[in-house]
Amino acid sequence: MGGRIKISMEQLLQLEQDLQLILDEFESANDNAESTADTTGHDKLAGRVKDFAGNWSKKRDAMAENVAAIQQIITGIDQAWTEVDGQLYESLTDTGQAPAAKAGPRRG
Repeated sequence: MGGRIKISMEQLLQLEQDLQLILDEFESANDNAESTADTTGHDKLAGRVKDFAGNWSKKRDAMAENVAAIQQIITGIDQAWTEVDGQLYESLTDTGQAPAAKAGPRRG
C-alpha cells in the first residue's frame, strides 16, 4: 500500500526563512561579541568575552556550513515541488480533464 506525501508549502517557506535567520545571526555573532566585550567596562572580562567568541567561531562556522547545506536542500525541494505541482496542474487543465490513460496493444 502506497504512502502519501503531504507538504505544507507555507511551512517549507517558513523553514527556509528561519534557516536564513540562523545564518544571518551566525554571521553577525563576532560583531555582537566584539560590541559586548567593549561595553563590559572591564579589560579582563572583555578579553574573556573575545576569547570565547574566537573559540566559538570555529564551531559556529562548521554549524553554519551545515545549516546552509540544509537550506539548499529545502530550497531544492521547494523548487522541485512547485515545478511538479505546476506541471500536474497544467496537465489537468489543458483539456479540462485528467489525461486519458494510454491504450494497451491492440489484439487482432
